[in-house]
Amino acid sequence: MDASRTSVSDTARYNLVCAKAAWDDLFFEVFRRHPAYMQIVETLDARSAMDFLNLALANCPHYLANVEEFRRNESVGGPLLVNFPTVGVFAPSTLRYIKVASDIERFFGNLNGLRVAEVGAGYGGQCRILACLNRFESYTLFDLPSPSRLARRYLDCFAVPNVVIGDIFAEHARRYDLVISN
Repeated sequence: MDASRTSVSDTARYNLVCAKAAWDDLFFEVFRRHPAYMQIVETLDARSAMDFLNLALANCPHYLANVEEFRRNESVGGPLLVNFPTVGVFAPSTLRYIKVASDIERFFGNLNGLRVAEVGAGYGGQCRILACLNRFESYTLFDLPSPSRLARRYLDCFAVPNVVIGDIFAEHARRYDLVISN
């Protein structure tokens, strides 16, 4: 990795896609299928996604009751969708977010009333899935500036409460109950 880059997602193409999706209404409708975006965020194949779904449902079978709410993630950004036998049409990355949510629930319980931070939040998909299941005191997203603006726009589509966009370059020390990076 180039020493001037802060992460694997710190590329000009990816940041440009995120910036454009954050301000361009037409592009926002399809940003999740742009090749530069898919290379960083929408990377999961259907077989792996199915494996993740099976693990999530084994850990948390009650998630089946939330499938329609989880599916709302796909209503924004125009992701490429796959028809999965158990749950129907989803973007593979959303099934990964569901699996991560099940891991968090299994190891940490619910996140109600907690202060959560996520590093590398992308467009906010993981936050949105976790918000379907929990009522946080706060959920702070840390990412590069362009993905952070995109995450704000995406999460505003769902009115996800208590979301804070942190400045990864200037944030002061705060206390969090859980810090995640998917």
